[in-house]
Amino acid sequence: MDDPELISMRYSYVYKQWREKEITAVEAMRVVGMKKNTWYNRVKEYEADITLKK
Repeated sequence: MDDPELISMRYSYVYKQWREKEITAVEAMRVVGMKKNTWYNRVKEYEADITLKK
């Protein structure tokens, strides 16, 4: 099983690539191993967390 910190770091990296349009959402989902609903729910949570930290 993957380390949660490693998963979070991988997600952050892939999220950044996706937002900068270096990869598609489908490619990002494949890399992190998430289904569509999970990916977009995580995006929503991640962006809310980023907003709170500003």
